[in-house]
Parts: sequence; structure tokens; C-alpha cells
Amino acid sequence: MNILKLFSLFILTTILLGCETNKQKSIVLQGLAIGTSYKIEYYSSNDNPKIKKGIDSVIYSMNKSLSTYIPNSDIS
Repeated sequence: MNILKLFSLFILTTILLGCETNKQKSIVLQGLAIGTSYKIEYYSSNDNPKIKKGIDSVIYSMNKSLSTYIPNSDIS
């Protein structure tokens, strides 16, 4: 029984110490589009500028197409 307790302690210690603690931080993107504001919050371990660029590209395309404030938009 003593060996079983020792083995259980070994397994528990291995599991607890083997878990990687990957600290994720909150990243917030916000701005103005389509006559209102937007805020996007996501969690990541690194701040990837490609994500911001991609989101900005989608919002710019939507704004260019759907904005009633831009005289040359698709719906104006």
C-alpha cells in the first residue's frame, strides 16, 4: 500500500508540474465605422499585428460598402 501512495503522489506531482501555464492577456481593438463605434476583445498570449490588420480590413470593407455617411459608398 505504501508503494501505491508513493506512485500516486508521483503521478499527481507530474501532472501538476507538467501543466504549462500560458498566460493570456486581453487584447482590445476599437474604433469607428458605419456611423457607430465597435469594440472587439479577445485573449491571446501574444499581440499579433496580423489579426488587427485583418479585422481592420474587414471593417474598412464593410464601411466602404454600407456607410450612408460616405458619399461614394456602394449604397449611397
